[in-house]
Amino acid sequence: MAMWIVRRIIVKQLPAAVVAAGHRRRRGPALGPSLRCLAGLLAVLAISACQTLPEDPGRAEISEERLLSGFAVFGETVSSAEVPEVAILESTEAMRAFVDPRIRTGGTSVTRAARLLRKLVENGYFERGYERHLTQTAADTFATKAGNCLSFTNLFVALARMARLEARYQVVDVPPSFDSDLGLLFRNTHINVLVPNADIRGAGRGDLTVDFNRVDTEDYRRQLVSDRYAAGLFYNNLSVNHWRGGDNRKAFAYLAKALEIYSGNPDLWVNLGAFYSKHGAYEHALEAHYRALRIDGRSRPAMAGLAAAYAGLGDMELSDAFTRRVEHYRRRNPYYHYALAQVAYQDDDYIGTLASLDLALQLKRDDHRFHYLKSLAQWQLGDRMEARESLVRAERFANQQHTKRRYARMADAIAANEVPESVARSSGS
Repeated sequence: MAMWIVRRIIVKQLPAAVVAAGHRRRRGPALGPSLRCLAGLLAVLAISACQTLPEDPGRAEISEERLLSGFAVFGETVSSAEVPEVAILESTEAMRAFVDPRIRTGGTSVTRAARLLRKLVENGYFERGYERHLTQTAADTFATKAGNCLSFTNLFVALARMARLEARYQVVDVPPSFDSDLGLLFRNTHINVLVPNADIRGAGRGDLTVDFNRVDTEDYRRQLVSDRYAAGLFYNNLSVNHWRGGDNRKAFAYLAKALEIYSGNPDLWVNLGAFYSKHGAYEHALEAHYRALRIDGRSRPAMAGLAAAYAGLGDMELSDAFTRRVEHYRRRNPYYHYALAQVAYQDDDYIGTLASLDLALQLKRDDHRFHYLKSLAQWQLGDRMEARESLVRAERFANQQHTKRRYARMADAIAANEVPESVARSSGS
């Protein structure tokens, strides 16, 4: 099956944001509650870079011009000019008035960022919550007070720059968390805003992070990405929305525009390969996936896409070779087993949930989410004491204090013969 990388958002908690500031290598203070928002990709964990990939010496390369023309699917050239190009970070008069002199003239970067966030909260910008498939420019997000995570990130970057903050997009490699959607498995990665080398009163200079999530990103690898990279994600989101709606021509045009703006993101090439595979243009799918591998030689979605494309061409030898690469990764990846456990739990298959979690825990025992889901499955099977023990382990491994407190409350509820809060919500009691 062709794999489509979907840039998507999950918001579970409202309203505001977290500002963390500090010297590099030192954790800074958190100033407020958070808007939980993750940007997601189809399962994109790496396979060992030392592995040699299967070779296809007979494959003829296809030029980028042909690849982005869509001719193989539509029988004519589909131009990216068929869809509008928008100014993603362009400000309006109302936005400029919103960033008033008190915000613009605040003494330090932290002060200006905190005042800007406070004004957004006071004006109800996080009350409506997120709309998962609504990707908007900064101006449209400002006007509607709605959108997904990328929309609100665009808004904050635009406003922050007017407040004399050198706001940048930043991708953070937090531990993966899978969700099922449209029959596919997604890996969530995290995106936030970074103001590098910000002035912090009484502490010199350091990195200022504005994060729409309660995620401690200090210990994870972070990467600043350009405005062009973010614009590629923006048009990719629009492409996915039209793909979901069945408008393949617009989906292709937006994806071509994304790649014309920024061709260095391998995920966009994987999306293009998935599009071609879906429409039976397997040679073009191969070219797109190989281009993704040239950028990231460990891209598992690209390898899975190659397996699907070679199968479509009837070359089962190469298809099986790439499939083995993917399966090798899956067997060794605890989060793949966790994904299967999540799907099983959603299907009320609690025994299957525990079986997949046992495999995940054999590979990684210190992820609190594994133990938490295990406790829910054990509760559903009537194993109350085992469920409580799993919650105790989940509390031990959780990093965030609010998560530890939630697990402790649930364990106490079980000890008192009460229904734990998460189970009560899911059952409607």
